[in-house]
Amino acid sequence: MMDVRFEGMKDKLKNVKKVIVVCSSKGGVGKSTLSYIISCILSEDMVVGVCDFDFTGPSLHILFRTDMSFTESDGINPPEIYKNLFFLSVTFFSKDKPLAIRGSSISDVILELLAITNWDGVETIVIDTPPTITDTILEILKYFHDAEFFVVSSNSILSYSTVLKFISIIVERTGRLPILVMNDISGVGFGNKSNSTFYQELLNYSKRTIFFPYLNNIEEYYGKIEDIRKIESVRKFKRELNFYEKI
Repeated sequence: MMDVRFEGMKDKLKNVKKVIVVCSSKGGVGKSTLSYIISCILSEDMVVGVCDFDFTGPSLHILFRTDMSFTESDGINPPEIYKNLFFLSVTFFSKDKPLAIRGSSISDVILELLAITNWDGVETIVIDTPPTITDTILEILKYFHDAEFFVVSSNSILSYSTVLKFISIIVERTGRLPILVMNDISGVGFGNKSNSTFYQELLNYSKRTIFFPYLNNIEEYYGKIEDIRKIESVRKFKRELNFYEKI
């Protein structure tokens, strides 16, 4: 029997044109930072909703530097934390405490939130997820198999060893090739790694690969949406993503 909340979720999202899921095969690769950046650059040109579904360690409210919360009117209304940028976080409900939930409880929370959240006018939703193959990402793969998946990896051997397996699960569950974002979190550059056997193999499992350069003093740009939009490497990242033609 179909959960009525699933129908409620579909109704709330019926006018959303695109869902972007930002995920990673391990922690510490800059996934939430890239969720923040993607949300900032998208909202220059369209109305964007951002969901932080990292139940144990949500951090986007820190990156956005916001303590705004939702209002209620026939459901919950995410606050507009910046022009064209609406934000939904589990911290609204957990009060910044970790939620120790798993299994069916994860599904219940995701369905409940999306079934009661009003996304009026929102064109694109960006979902930040916890790292690795968790119950959260498996639920999102089930409900949003038509989404665009952005898999974030650092240029380290530890990330290399897990990212291909992670991508293969996305392909298996959705039939869709994700976009791989290689994030230089250490500032050492990529060198000739793009010519390696690893990258050649990844080409068969990803729609395309985008290299995001090291950003010095990234914490200085938390909450400074206009400033981060002006960084040349961020502008280049937006051009490479080419949201309007490729997504």
